[in-house]
Amino acid sequence: MARFLARRVLQLIPTLWGITLVTFVIMHLAPGEPVAVELGDGAVSPEALQSFRETMGLDQPLHVQYAHWLSRVLRLDFGLSTRDGRPVLDKIADALPHTLLLGTLALLLVVAVALPLGIHGAWRPGSWLERTGKGALFFLHALPSFFVALVLMGLLCGGAAWGVAIFPLHGLGDGGALDLAWHLVLPVVCLAFGSWATLARQVRASLREVLAQDYIRAARAQGIPESRVILKLGLRNALLPAVTNLSVLVPALLGGSVVVESIFGIPGLGLLGLQAVATRDYNTVMGVACVVALVTLLANLAADLVYAAIDPRTTHG
Repeated sequence: MARFLARRVLQLIPTLWGITLVTFVIMHLAPGEPVAVELGDGAVSPEALQSFRETMGLDQPLHVQYAHWLSRVLRLDFGLSTRDGRPVLDKIADALPHTLLLGTLALLLVVAVALPLGIHGAWRPGSWLERTGKGALFFLHALPSFFVALVLMGLLCGGAAWGVAIFPLHGLGDGGALDLAWHLVLPVVCLAFGSWATLARQVRASLREVLAQDYIRAARAQGIPESRVILKLGLRNALLPAVTNLSVLVPALLGGSVVVESIFGIPGLGLLGLQAVATRDYNTVMGVACVVALVTLLANLAADLVYAAIDPRTTHG
C-alpha cells in the first residue's frame, strides 16, 4: 500500500504542473489588460498602462512570466491581486472553506439519494418506485442548475408564487451554525441534483451485474436472507465503479459551484474565480486554478485509496 500511495502522489506532480501551464497560457492570451478591464479602455492612458505592465512584469515574454510565477508558487506565494491589492493566498483562504463545505454537503446528498435508489433499482427492477424514481432523476438531470436555482428561489425565497420566504435568498447568514445550514439548503440541492441520476444508474447497473454472479446464486441457495445477500455480499463489489464515479463527480461539483455561488451570493472559490476572470486578475485566477486542481487531484487520490481498500488487488501492477 505504501508503494501504491507513493506512486499515486508522484503522478500528481506533472498533472498539476500541466494544469497550471495550460491555465497560465490561456489566461494571458485572452484579450484585455487588468487595469483596462477594471476601469475601461478609455480611462487609462497608454503611458499608465505600460507603466502598470512593467510593474506587474506583464511586458516580459510569456515563458519568463510563467517561470517567475512558478518560482513564487513553490514558496507558497501567489502574489497580489491586481483588483484590490490583497494577497491572493489570503483571498483563497477566506473563500476555500465555503466551497469545501458546499461541495462536501452536495457530495453527501448525492450519495444519500442515489445509493438507495440504485440499490432498490437492482433489487426490485421494474417496480413502480424504480420506474418513477428513474424517470424523475433523468428529468432533473436534463435541467441546468441555474434554471433550477431560479425556480427554487422564486418558489421558496419570497417570490411571486407564494410570497413567503421559506429559505433565505442570498449569502451565508451570520447567526451561527443553524442559520448557516438554513442558508445552504437550496445551494446544496442545486449543486447535487444533477448527479443523482448518474450515480444511481451506475450503482444499479453494477449491482445487477454482481447479483448475476455464481457466488450470489450459491448464497441464495443456502437460504441467506436477500437483504444480506445484497448489502453484505453484492454491494461491496458493486461499489467499485461507483467509487470511480464519485471521483469524477468532484470536479463536476467544483465547476458547478461557480454557477451556484454566483446565484446565491456565496463567497467561495467559484465566485472568486469568476470575478477574477472578468477583471483579468491573473494572480487570483492562477491561485484559484491551482487550488481547484489540487483539491480535484486529492479527491481522485482518496478515491484510489478507497478503491484499494475495497479491492486490494488494485495496489499491484
